[in-house]
Amino acid sequence: MRLLSNLRAVSALLLVADLASAEAPAARVANVTDTHFGETLTDPYRWMEKTGPEFTKWAHDQDNATRARFRSMSGYAAFVAEEQRAYQAETRISALQRNGDLLFYERQGATDAEPSLFVRPRAGGPERLLVNPISLAGPTANITLYAPSPDNRTLVYAVAEGGSEEAVLHFLDIATAKPLPETIDRARQAVPSWSSDSKFVFYTRMKAHYTDAEDRFADLVVFRHRPGSDPGGDVAIVTAQSLGSELGRHAWIYVVGLPDSHYVLAAANSGVSAESEWFVAAESEVLGPAMAHWRRLSHLADKVDLMPIVHGDEAWLAVFRDASNRKIVSIDLRAPDLMHAKIVVPEQPTVLRNFAAASDGLYANYADPVGFRLERISYDTGIRTDVPMPYAGTIVDLATDPRKAGASITLNSFVKPIQAFDVAGASLRDLKLAPPFGMDISQLATETIYAAAADGTKIPVTVFHRRDMDRDGSAPAVVDAYGAYGQASDEFFNPGFVPFVLRGGVVAEAHVRGGGEYGEAWHVAGKGATKPNTWRDFIAAIHRLEELGFTSRSKVSGIGISAGGIMIGRTVTEAPDLLAGAIMWAPITNAIRFETTEGGPANTAEFGSTESKEGYAALRAMDAYSHVVPGTRYPAVLITIGMNDHRVAPWMGAEMAARLQAATTSGKPVALRVDFEGGHHMLGVTKDDMAAQFADTFAFALEAAGAPEFQPLH
Repeated sequence: MRLLSNLRAVSALLLVADLASAEAPAARVANVTDTHFGETLTDPYRWMEKTGPEFTKWAHDQDNATRARFRSMSGYAAFVAEEQRAYQAETRISALQRNGDLLFYERQGATDAEPSLFVRPRAGGPERLLVNPISLAGPTANITLYAPSPDNRTLVYAVAEGGSEEAVLHFLDIATAKPLPETIDRARQAVPSWSSDSKFVFYTRMKAHYTDAEDRFADLVVFRHRPGSDPGGDVAIVTAQSLGSELGRHAWIYVVGLPDSHYVLAAANSGVSAESEWFVAAESEVLGPAMAHWRRLSHLADKVDLMPIVHGDEAWLAVFRDASNRKIVSIDLRAPDLMHAKIVVPEQPTVLRNFAAASDGLYANYADPVGFRLERISYDTGIRTDVPMPYAGTIVDLATDPRKAGASITLNSFVKPIQAFDVAGASLRDLKLAPPFGMDISQLATETIYAAAADGTKIPVTVFHRRDMDRDGSAPAVVDAYGAYGQASDEFFNPGFVPFVLRGGVVAEAHVRGGGEYGEAWHVAGKGATKPNTWRDFIAAIHRLEELGFTSRSKVSGIGISAGGIMIGRTVTEAPDLLAGAIMWAPITNAIRFETTEGGPANTAEFGSTESKEGYAALRAMDAYSHVVPGTRYPAVLITIGMNDHRVAPWMGAEMAARLQAATTSGKPVALRVDFEGGHHMLGVTKDDMAAQFADTFAFALEAAGAPEFQPLH
């Protein structure tokens, strides 16, 4: 007993020494002032934007202190092990595609660091491994996209390393899984597709050189490549300028080949907005020696987003102009005129999320915060037939081939791990692409409650908890919200949630305005000048969870990821006494400076631009960084960044951490966690990395909630 006691004492001393040696220094202050429309703002940490050696050293010191803090918690090591077991219990299927009689899919097994790409007959039979990205490109490599040729002979796929999304295109022979010799770099925005004869790949490529960060994704070009040939001889087939894009040189453009059509589609998009400009051309022209003649199908103002479905000379388009939940219309491609389109399916009470073409009809899924439904629509009669779902959940992949009948889907929920099903008529067949989840989660449950926003709007909140929980306000909780780009925050199965909820914690998703849960109207109500609704809806959701006894103010942490950083950052700065803790993953916190970053120009349509008085006013309102007030009692805050993040610059979260550290008087931690090899929000990270990040996130939330075994040594 004395030996064990001595060992514990030595261990405690080592942990204290670890904390002391990793003491995080305050960031250097070097004030820079900017004046916008008569308002002057002071930025004490602008120097971090250069991300030079001083920034890197400071970030390392901060990260060392944060990780030492976690290691000093008596319950931390056991919780990390629980997270690892949960991730190893799951085999995840993703990126499902149908092509002829074959199914392609990515699968990440219990011990796989990254997903690999497989193929098998749709009717059943043995599968074959096509691509293991780690064996191809290293321990942090991941497949970002892939496309098999219509004849199932050749595969094009993209691989990136370290979550950077800096992809390289590769090619292989599907029958033998042997690679072709060529590769094509600068393929981050590639979106490859095939000509109908399987001879050519269309892909988008970034320029080789750029001067300013905000011009990095400008001037994209779509090329035509014949597999097996030298990419140096690839032919440029379209640019934003040749399309006449309303978005100008910053348009994200791509070309879509169709396996059963003599037409080819092209799209121009901001990169973050739902609506696209769509164009059509004859495939013979696109494959010819001269630039093709592209005819416009839609303008941005027409609000067409999902990829049009081409059936013969007819195109079906999803339109949300004057139809918040989207309607489906058809036009004649021989003389396209969207103003006189025929309505095929009028706007429905729930939101059209996706549709895809099969030979027996159009498959469409509709959703609201309580689940998805799938229906098949006849091309000839327009008759709609519901496909029964095995449970209320989220349809992730909807895979069809216009040459074949039926569809394949992947489905999951908070309490149902992802499964793949084949749809034939009105029946579903489990494709059994993955074994069942390897842990007992039968005691976990979900429900949807509603909070009242300040203006009376009902805000859905999906709550994930143990069935036997006592609703007495004692449960620690982590509440997430996003609220941007019209993207809905759907239920999904995440093994990282399971250990926390099994311990009695609550995970909740607040479906705040700015997302797409109730269509474009829900998006517009939390966009630009209306963005304050996003974080105020979240504040209302926290109050409602408290009222119903799911948690309490001293037990709840909020979390926001990427654009959700606006939500959580402004919640913290507008209502600093609301939360026990706040977690910001790869957060947009300095909205005023966002448009100067690589992804910034694309986001001005969503958030606004400092070039106009109205745009600046909107950005100023949502800019958490400039709303930090010295001498304020802020909650505990954990900020995570990835140094390979090209979506949200890593300096943004770092500046927020520095400013909060200098401002807060609560005595609660403001911790910065840095992934020096990772990209945006766990893109390209291994299962172990994901388990570690969720362990840190929930350990931090448990610390903020006062859990004894998660209080660090001081």
